[in-house]
Amino acid sequence: RALWTFIDNSTKKRPMLTKAVLGGMLTLVSETVLQKVIEKKETFDTERCKGMLSWRVFIHTPIVHHWFNFCDRVFGTGMGWKIVFKKIAVDQMFASPAVHLLFLPFMCFMEGGSLTDAKYKLEHSYVKMMTYAYMYWPFVHFLTFGVVPLRHRVLFVNTAAMFWSGLLSYINSQTNTDLAKEPAQKTVCA
Repeated sequence: RALWTFIDNSTKKRPMLTKAVLGGMLTLVSETVLQKVIEKKETFDTERCKGMLSWRVFIHTPIVHHWFNFCDRVFGTGMGWKIVFKKIAVDQMFASPAVHLLFLPFMCFMEGGSLTDAKYKLEHSYVKMMTYAYMYWPFVHFLTFGVVPLRHRVLFVNTAAMFWSGLLSYINSQTNTDLAKEPAQKTVCA
């Protein structure tokens, strides 16, 4: 109870910092479980983890923070089903594709890849990533917009993103493997 009170008060006093720190912590948990438990890697890929951590803390969390505030300003703060459906529809039509469009190039550049590598990753993984996104996020966002108060939405989404980040990290690493096999590529995302 004391921890939740601390988090709740922190989201009021320092919302962006609190959300970024908590998002980063959840990403570390997600990446550790993915690499050590699911993928059973002998050595922890710290570069991959740094990329995912940077994505969550510096890109995703600020975007989502501002996006959720924007949605409440445009559609209202109510949690009635009409408002919830509007927010989900707009989120899935505009925000989700745009944010996911940034992910693979961001990870590629974090791993030292080139613009050509980033383009390859988008061409080979974006549709798959969005297909999975549309099977996951609309259901999560019924709770995000229908139950969770605005100041806790980013924390809720970052918690749901623990699972999603694992999938993104896996898709990114699989695309890296595919990219490494491409004979025409001179540089390869790590």
